[in-house]
Amino acid sequence: MRAVGSSVSILLASAFVALCTAACGTATAIENDDAGSGNDAGIDAGTHDAGTDAGTDAGTDAGSDAGTPDDGTSGSITTTPGTWSWVGFANSECSDGSPTGIGVNLSSTSSDLLVYFEGGGACWSYLTCYQLLTATNGPYTSASFASESSHFGNSLLDPSATGSPFAGWNMVFVPYCTGDVHAGNNLATYTSGNITKTYAHKGRANLEAYVARLAATFPHPSKLIVSGSSAGGFGALINFDYLATTWPNASAYLIDDSGPALEGSAIPTATLDAWFSSWSLGAVTDPICGTGCRGDLSKAYSSLSTKYPHAHMSLLSSEQDQTIRTYFQLTPAQFQTDLNAVATDRLDVTSNWKEFFASGQTHTMLLDPQDFTVNNVTLIRFITEQVSDSASWATQKPGN
Repeated sequence: MRAVGSSVSILLASAFVALCTAACGTATAIENDDAGSGNDAGIDAGTHDAGTDAGTDAGTDAGSDAGTPDDGTSGSITTTPGTWSWVGFANSECSDGSPTGIGVNLSSTSSDLLVYFEGGGACWSYLTCYQLLTATNGPYTSASFASESSHFGNSLLDPSATGSPFAGWNMVFVPYCTGDVHAGNNLATYTSGNITKTYAHKGRANLEAYVARLAATFPHPSKLIVSGSSAGGFGALINFDYLATTWPNASAYLIDDSGPALEGSAIPTATLDAWFSSWSLGAVTDPICGTGCRGDLSKAYSSLSTKYPHAHMSLLSSEQDQTIRTYFQLTPAQFQTDLNAVATDRLDVTSNWKEFFASGQTHTMLLDPQDFTVNNVTLIRFITEQVSDSASWATQKPGN
Protein backbone atom coordinates (compact mmCIF):
# COMPACT_ATOMS: atom_id res chain seq x y z
CA MET A 1 0.00 0.00 0.00
CA ARG A 2 1.17 3.56 -0.48
CA ALA A 3 3.06 4.97 2.51
CA VAL A 4 1.07 7.21 4.83
CA GLY A 5 1.93 10.90 4.41
CA SER A 6 4.25 10.42 1.44
CA SER A 7 6.69 13.33 1.43
CA VAL A 8 6.66 13.43 -2.36
CA SER A 9 2.90 13.73 -2.36
CA ILE A 10 2.96 16.48 0.23
CA LEU A 11 5.48 18.42 -1.82
CA LEU A 12 3.30 18.04 -4.89
CA ALA A 13 0.25 19.21 -2.99
CA SER A 14 2.21 22.10 -1.51
CA ALA A 15 3.30 23.10 -5.00
CA PHE A 16 -0.34 23.03 -5.99
CA VAL A 17 -1.17 25.40 -3.15
CA ALA A 18 1.51 27.81 -4.29
CA LEU A 19 0.77 27.64 -8.01
CA CYS A 20 -2.96 27.10 -8.26
CA THR A 21 -4.93 30.13 -7.13
CA ALA A 22 -8.07 29.67 -9.20
CA ALA A 23 -9.34 26.74 -11.20
CA CYS A 24 -5.84 25.72 -12.31
CA GLY A 25 -6.00 25.98 -16.06
CA THR A 26 -8.71 25.24 -18.55
CA ALA A 27 -11.03 22.27 -18.31
CA THR A 28 -13.59 21.69 -21.03
CA ALA A 29 -16.20 18.95 -20.84
CA ILE A 30 -16.52 17.07 -24.11
CA GLU A 31 -18.77 14.37 -22.76
CA ASN A 32 -21.22 14.73 -19.89
CA ASP A 33 -23.20 11.55 -19.32
CA ASP A 34 -25.91 11.34 -16.68
CA ALA A 35 -24.12 9.50 -13.91
CA GLY A 36 -27.30 9.20 -11.90
CA SER A 37 -28.95 7.03 -14.49
CA GLY A 38 -27.89 3.86 -14.21
CA ASN A 39 -1.75 4.68 1.73
CA ASP A 40 -2.10 4.80 2.26
CA ALA A 41 -5.11 4.32 0.15
CA GLY A 42 -5.67 8.00 0.55
CA ILE A 43 -6.11 11.28 -1.22
CA ASP A 44 -2.33 11.18 -1.05
CA ALA A 45 -1.15 11.61 -4.62
CA GLY A 46 0.82 9.09 -6.61
CA THR A 47 0.72 6.90 -9.69
CA HIS A 48 0.50 3.17 -10.21
CA ASP A 49 3.84 1.94 -11.46
CA ALA A 50 2.77 0.19 -14.64
CA GLY A 51 6.26 -1.11 -15.28
CA THR A 52 6.50 -2.73 -11.85
CA ASP A 53 2.95 -4.00 -11.97
CA ALA A 54 3.52 -5.57 -15.36
CA GLY A 55 6.35 -7.61 -13.92
CA THR A 56 4.33 -8.92 -10.99
CA ASP A 57 3.23 -12.53 -11.19
CA ALA A 58 -0.36 -12.18 -10.06
CA GLY A 59 -0.73 -15.91 -9.65
CA THR A 60 2.03 -16.15 -7.07
CA ASP A 61 1.02 -13.29 -4.79
CA ALA A 62 -0.06 -14.78 -1.48
CA GLY A 63 -3.76 -14.42 -0.88
CA SER A 64 -4.52 -13.09 -4.36
CA ASP A 65 -5.76 -15.33 -7.15
CA ALA A 66 -5.76 -12.75 -9.93
CA GLY A 67 -5.86 -15.44 -12.58
CA THR A 68 -7.16 -14.60 -16.05
CA PRO A 69 -9.16 -11.38 -15.94
CA ASP A 70 -12.91 -11.85 -16.26
CA ASP A 71 -13.91 -9.27 -18.87
CA GLY A 72 -17.57 -10.13 -18.79
CA THR A 73 -20.02 -7.27 -18.48
CA SER A 74 -23.06 -9.10 -17.16
CA GLY A 75 -24.07 -11.98 -14.92
CA SER A 76 -22.95 -12.95 -11.46
CA ILE A 77 -19.28 -13.20 -10.49
CA THR A 78 -17.85 -16.59 -9.59
CA THR A 79 -14.40 -16.89 -7.97
CA THR A 80 -12.72 -19.08 -5.38
CA PRO A 81 -14.25 -18.30 -1.94
CA GLY A 82 -11.95 -16.87 0.68
CA THR A 83 -9.42 -15.59 -1.85
CA TRP A 84 -8.94 -12.17 -3.35
CA SER A 85 -9.46 -12.36 -7.11
CA TRP A 86 -9.42 -9.84 -9.92
CA VAL A 87 -12.48 -9.28 -12.10
CA GLY A 88 -11.82 -7.16 -15.17
CA PHE A 89 -14.50 -5.03 -16.81
CA ALA A 90 -14.16 -4.24 -20.48
CA ASN A 91 -16.76 -1.49 -20.02
CA SER A 92 -14.70 0.43 -17.43
CA GLU A 93 -12.18 3.20 -17.95
CA CYS A 94 -9.17 4.63 -16.13
CA SER A 95 -7.94 8.18 -16.68
CA ASP A 96 -5.93 7.08 -19.72
CA GLY A 97 -8.82 5.20 -21.31
CA SER A 98 -7.54 1.75 -20.34
CA PRO A 99 -10.03 -0.74 -18.85
CA THR A 100 -9.82 -1.68 -15.18
CA GLY A 101 -11.93 -3.77 -12.79
CA ILE A 102 -12.44 -4.73 -9.16
CA GLY A 103 -11.10 -7.11 -6.57
CA VAL A 104 -13.54 -9.54 -4.98
CA ASN A 105 -13.31 -11.94 -2.07
CA LEU A 106 -16.39 -14.13 -1.90
CA SER A 107 -17.69 -15.83 1.22
CA SER A 108 -19.10 -19.33 1.33
CA THR A 109 -20.81 -18.71 4.68
CA SER A 110 -22.11 -15.12 4.77
CA SER A 111 -24.40 -12.86 2.76
CA ASP A 112 -22.95 -9.71 4.33
CA LEU A 113 -21.12 -7.37 1.95
CA LEU A 114 -18.29 -4.85 2.43
CA VAL A 115 -17.53 -2.43 -0.43
CA TYR A 116 -14.28 -0.51 -0.05
CA PHE A 117 -13.24 2.46 -2.24
CA GLU A 118 -9.50 2.94 -2.67
CA GLY A 119 -7.95 6.37 -2.25
CA GLY A 120 -5.28 8.08 -4.27
CA GLY A 121 -5.73 11.82 -4.71
CA ALA A 122 -7.86 14.02 -6.90
CA CYS A 123 -7.25 16.26 -9.91
CA TRP A 124 -9.28 18.71 -11.93
CA SER A 125 -6.96 20.57 -14.33
CA TYR A 126 -3.92 20.18 -16.56
CA LEU A 127 -1.72 21.34 -13.70
CA THR A 128 -3.10 18.94 -11.09
CA CYS A 129 -3.63 15.95 -13.39
CA TYR A 130 -0.51 16.07 -15.54
CA GLN A 131 2.10 18.27 -13.90
CA LEU A 132 1.68 17.97 -10.14
CA LEU A 133 0.17 14.48 -10.43
CA THR A 134 -2.07 15.01 -7.42
CA ALA A 135 -4.12 11.93 -8.32
CA THR A 136 -3.35 8.29 -9.01
CA ASN A 137 -3.77 7.87 -12.75
CA GLY A 138 -4.32 4.75 -14.84
CA PRO A 139 -3.63 2.11 -15.79
CA TYR A 140 -4.83 -0.16 -12.99
CA THR A 141 -4.57 -3.81 -13.99
CA SER A 142 -4.82 -7.30 -12.53
CA ALA A 143 -1.10 -7.08 -11.75
CA SER A 144 -1.66 -3.79 -9.93
CA PHE A 145 -4.27 -5.46 -7.78
CA ALA A 146 -2.16 -8.55 -7.13
CA SER A 147 0.63 -6.35 -5.81
CA GLU A 148 -1.71 -4.26 -3.69
CA SER A 149 -3.78 -7.08 -2.25
CA SER A 150 -0.67 -8.85 -0.98
CA HIS A 151 -0.62 -6.16 1.73
CA PHE A 152 -4.20 -6.61 2.92
CA GLY A 153 -3.21 -8.90 5.79
CA ASN A 154 -4.38 -7.78 9.26
CA SER A 155 -6.33 -4.87 7.80
CA LEU A 156 -10.09 -4.64 7.59
CA LEU A 157 -9.75 -6.04 4.06
CA ASP A 158 -8.47 -9.31 5.47
CA PRO A 159 -11.54 -11.54 5.92
CA SER A 160 -9.58 -13.79 8.27
CA ALA A 161 -8.08 -11.04 10.46
CA THR A 162 -8.41 -11.77 14.15
CA GLY A 163 -11.02 -9.57 15.79
CA SER A 164 -12.24 -8.04 12.55
CA PRO A 165 -16.01 -7.39 12.49
CA PHE A 166 -15.92 -8.33 8.80
CA ALA A 167 -14.32 -11.76 9.21
CA GLY A 168 -15.89 -14.18 6.76
CA TRP A 169 -17.76 -11.45 4.83
CA ASN A 170 -18.00 -10.90 1.10
CA MET A 171 -15.64 -8.08 0.14
CA VAL A 172 -15.27 -5.84 -2.90
CA PHE A 173 -12.26 -3.59 -3.48
CA VAL A 174 -12.89 -0.72 -5.92
CA PRO A 175 -9.54 0.51 -7.31
CA TYR A 176 -8.94 4.16 -8.04
CA CYS A 177 -7.54 5.51 -11.31
CA THR A 178 -9.96 8.28 -12.33
CA GLY A 179 -8.97 11.30 -10.22
CA ASP A 180 -12.59 12.12 -9.27
CA VAL A 181 -13.13 10.54 -5.82
CA HIS A 182 -15.06 7.73 -7.56
CA ALA A 183 -17.82 10.16 -8.49
CA GLY A 184 -17.21 11.41 -12.04
CA ASN A 185 -18.75 10.66 -15.38
CA ASN A 186 -17.02 12.99 -17.78
CA LEU A 187 -14.33 13.12 -20.43
CA ALA A 188 -12.53 16.40 -19.89
CA THR A 189 -10.01 18.19 -22.07
CA TYR A 190 -7.26 19.95 -20.16
CA THR A 191 -5.11 22.55 -21.88
CA SER A 192 -1.71 24.07 -21.16
CA GLY A 193 -0.44 26.35 -23.88
CA ASN A 194 -0.53 24.39 -27.12
CA ILE A 195 -0.91 21.05 -25.35
CA THR A 196 -4.36 19.49 -24.93
CA LYS A 197 -5.04 16.16 -23.27
CA THR A 198 -8.18 14.15 -22.55
CA TYR A 199 -8.73 12.76 -19.06
CA ALA A 200 -11.42 10.19 -18.30
CA HIS A 201 -13.06 11.06 -14.99
CA LYS A 202 -15.21 7.91 -15.00
CA GLY A 203 -15.29 6.80 -11.38
CA ARG A 204 -19.08 6.81 -11.02
CA ALA A 205 -19.64 5.38 -14.50
CA ASN A 206 -17.27 2.53 -13.62
CA LEU A 207 -19.10 1.90 -10.35
CA GLU A 208 -22.39 1.56 -12.19
CA ALA A 209 -20.82 -1.03 -14.49
CA TYR A 210 -19.53 -2.95 -11.46
CA VAL A 211 -22.83 -2.79 -9.61
CA ALA A 212 -24.67 -4.30 -12.56
CA ARG A 213 -22.80 -7.53 -11.83
CA LEU A 214 -22.47 -7.15 -8.07
CA ALA A 215 -26.24 -6.91 -7.71
CA ALA A 216 -26.53 -10.26 -9.48
CA THR A 217 -23.75 -11.75 -7.37
CA PHE A 218 -25.14 -10.51 -4.04
CA PRO A 219 -28.92 -10.30 -4.55
CA HIS A 220 -29.86 -10.21 -0.85
CA PRO A 221 -27.06 -9.06 1.46
CA SER A 222 -28.12 -8.91 5.10
CA LYS A 223 -25.68 -6.10 5.88
CA LEU A 224 -24.01 -3.60 3.53
CA ILE A 225 -20.92 -1.65 4.55
CA VAL A 226 -19.91 1.21 2.26
CA SER A 227 -16.41 2.33 3.16
CA GLY A 228 -13.28 3.94 1.80
CA SER A 229 -10.16 5.87 2.73
CA SER A 230 -9.33 9.47 1.82
CA ALA A 231 -10.42 9.99 -1.81
CA GLY A 232 -12.21 6.69 -1.24
CA GLY A 233 -13.77 8.13 1.92
CA PHE A 234 -15.27 10.90 -0.18
CA GLY A 235 -16.30 8.22 -2.66
CA ALA A 236 -18.03 6.21 0.06
CA LEU A 237 -19.90 9.30 1.24
CA ILE A 238 -20.99 10.39 -2.23
CA ASN A 239 -21.89 6.91 -3.50
CA PHE A 240 -23.59 5.62 -0.34
CA ASP A 241 -27.05 6.58 -1.58
CA TYR A 242 -26.56 4.72 -4.86
CA LEU A 243 -25.39 1.52 -3.17
CA ALA A 244 -28.01 1.65 -0.41
CA THR A 245 -30.67 2.06 -3.09
CA THR A 246 -29.25 -0.89 -5.01
CA TRP A 247 -29.72 -3.10 -1.93
CA PRO A 248 -32.71 -1.47 -0.19
CA ASN A 249 -33.42 -4.44 2.09
CA ALA A 250 -29.92 -4.58 3.54
CA SER A 251 -29.00 -2.90 6.81
CA ALA A 252 -26.66 -0.20 5.50
CA TYR A 253 -23.61 1.34 7.19
CA LEU A 254 -21.19 4.04 6.06
CA ILE A 255 -17.56 4.34 7.16
CA ASP A 256 -15.86 7.45 5.76
CA ASP A 257 -12.16 7.22 6.58
CA SER A 258 -10.31 10.53 6.20
CA GLY A 259 -12.63 12.00 3.58
CA PRO A 260 -14.20 14.92 5.48
CA ALA A 261 -16.64 17.08 3.52
CA LEU A 262 -15.88 20.29 5.36
CA GLU A 263 -18.44 23.08 5.56
CA GLY A 264 -18.75 25.94 3.12
CA SER A 265 -15.53 27.61 2.04
CA ALA A 266 -13.35 25.32 4.20
CA ILE A 267 -13.09 23.45 0.89
CA PRO A 268 -11.85 26.33 -1.32
CA THR A 269 -14.64 27.59 -3.54
CA ALA A 270 -12.49 27.47 -6.70
CA THR A 271 -11.54 23.86 -5.95
CA LEU A 272 -15.12 22.76 -5.30
CA ASP A 273 -16.35 24.55 -8.43
CA ALA A 274 -13.66 22.79 -10.47
CA TRP A 275 -14.74 19.41 -9.08
CA PHE A 276 -18.29 19.96 -10.23
CA SER A 277 -17.21 21.28 -13.62
CA SER A 278 -14.49 18.75 -14.43
CA TRP A 279 -16.12 15.64 -13.01
CA SER A 280 -19.82 16.42 -13.63
CA LEU A 281 -20.19 15.87 -9.90
CA GLY A 282 -23.64 17.43 -9.74
CA ALA A 283 -25.15 14.45 -11.51
CA VAL A 284 -24.27 12.41 -8.41
CA THR A 285 -24.80 14.92 -5.60
CA ASP A 286 -27.96 16.67 -6.84
CA PRO A 287 -30.14 13.59 -6.18
CA ILE A 288 -28.75 13.47 -2.63
CA CYS A 289 -28.89 17.08 -1.51
CA GLY A 290 -30.05 19.16 -4.45
CA THR A 291 -27.99 22.10 -5.63
CA GLY A 292 -27.07 22.92 -2.03
CA CYS A 293 -24.10 20.55 -2.16
CA ARG A 294 -22.62 22.49 -5.06
CA GLY A 295 -21.67 25.24 -2.63
CA ASP A 296 -21.37 23.20 0.57
CA LEU A 297 -20.59 19.51 0.23
CA SER A 298 -21.14 18.95 3.95
CA LYS A 299 -24.89 19.12 3.34
CA ALA A 300 -24.59 15.54 2.13
CA TYR A 301 -24.19 14.46 5.77
CA SER A 302 -27.55 15.93 6.75
CA SER A 303 -29.33 14.66 3.66
CA LEU A 304 -28.10 11.09 4.09
CA SER A 305 -29.03 11.13 7.76
CA THR A 306 -32.56 12.22 6.90
CA LYS A 307 -33.00 9.72 4.08
CA TYR A 308 -31.48 6.80 6.01
CA PRO A 309 -32.44 7.39 9.66
CA HIS A 310 -31.63 3.82 10.68
CA ALA A 311 -28.23 3.64 8.98
CA HIS A 312 -25.22 3.95 11.27
CA MET A 313 -22.61 6.27 9.74
CA SER A 314 -19.15 7.28 10.89
CA LEU A 315 -16.40 9.75 10.01
CA LEU A 316 -12.84 8.79 10.92
CA SER A 317 -10.04 11.38 10.93
CA SER A 318 -6.99 12.61 12.75
CA GLU A 319 -7.51 16.09 14.15
CA GLN A 320 -4.89 17.71 11.93
CA ASP A 321 -4.69 15.33 8.96
CA GLN A 322 -1.65 16.60 7.06
CA THR A 323 -2.71 15.35 3.63
CA ILE A 324 -6.29 16.62 3.65
CA ARG A 325 -5.43 19.98 5.20
CA THR A 326 -2.78 20.52 2.51
CA TYR A 327 -5.26 19.79 -0.26
CA PHE A 328 -7.69 22.29 1.26
CA GLN A 329 -4.95 24.89 1.91
CA LEU A 330 -5.54 24.96 5.68
CA THR A 331 -3.16 25.32 8.60
CA PRO A 332 -3.22 22.52 11.20
CA ALA A 333 -5.26 24.70 13.56
CA GLN A 334 -7.68 25.76 10.82
CA PHE A 335 -8.27 22.16 9.75
CA GLN A 336 -8.92 21.08 13.33
CA THR A 337 -11.38 23.95 13.80
CA ASP A 338 -13.18 23.16 10.53
CA LEU A 339 -13.27 19.43 11.28
CA ASN A 340 -14.85 20.05 14.68
CA ALA A 341 -17.26 22.55 13.13
CA VAL A 342 -18.64 20.06 10.61
CA ALA A 343 -18.94 17.49 13.41
CA THR A 344 -20.88 19.94 15.58
CA ASP A 345 -23.07 21.39 12.84
CA ARG A 346 -23.75 18.33 10.65
CA LEU A 347 -22.97 15.11 12.51
CA ASP A 348 -23.69 15.60 16.20
CA VAL A 349 -27.17 16.96 15.51
CA THR A 350 -28.20 13.58 14.09
CA SER A 351 -28.83 10.28 15.83
CA ASN A 352 -26.95 8.12 13.33
CA TRP A 353 -23.58 9.84 12.74
CA LYS A 354 -20.62 9.27 15.09
CA GLU A 355 -17.00 10.39 14.89
CA PHE A 356 -13.70 8.72 15.67
CA PHE A 357 -11.16 11.58 15.79
CA ALA A 358 -7.59 10.78 16.81
CA SER A 359 -4.97 13.30 17.89
CA GLY A 360 -2.09 14.04 15.53
CA GLN A 361 -1.81 14.48 11.78
CA THR A 362 -1.74 10.96 10.34
CA HIS A 363 -3.78 10.11 7.26
CA THR A 364 -6.22 7.16 6.93
CA MET A 365 -7.01 4.44 9.45
CA LEU A 366 -8.87 1.48 7.98
CA LEU A 367 -5.86 -0.34 6.58
CA ASP A 368 -3.98 -0.06 9.89
CA PRO A 369 -6.86 -0.23 12.40
CA GLN A 370 -4.74 -1.67 15.19
CA ASP A 371 -2.77 1.58 15.34
CA PHE A 372 -5.60 3.78 16.59
CA THR A 373 -7.08 4.10 20.08
CA VAL A 374 -9.01 7.07 21.47
CA ASN A 375 -10.21 7.23 25.08
CA ASN A 376 -9.15 3.59 25.50
CA VAL A 377 -11.52 2.62 22.67
CA THR A 378 -9.80 0.91 19.78
CA LEU A 379 -10.86 1.61 16.21
CA ILE A 380 -11.75 -2.08 15.85
CA ARG A 381 -14.10 -1.81 18.82
CA PHE A 382 -15.64 1.43 17.52
CA ILE A 383 -16.38 -0.12 14.10
CA THR A 384 -17.56 -3.41 15.62
CA GLU A 385 -20.07 -1.52 17.78
CA GLN A 386 -21.18 0.49 14.76
CA VAL A 387 -21.93 -2.47 12.50
CA SER A 388 -23.45 -4.58 15.29
CA ASP A 389 -25.90 -1.81 16.20
CA SER A 390 -24.54 -1.72 19.75
CA ALA A 391 -26.14 0.68 22.19
CA SER A 392 -22.64 1.52 23.46
CA TRP A 393 -21.47 2.87 20.08
CA ALA A 394 -20.42 6.47 20.70
CA THR A 395 -18.31 9.30 19.32
CA GLN A 396 -14.69 9.16 20.39
CA LYS A 397 -12.58 12.33 20.45
CA PRO A 398 -9.46 13.21 22.45
CA GLY A 399 -10.52 14.56 25.80
CA ASN A 400 -14.14 13.40 25.56
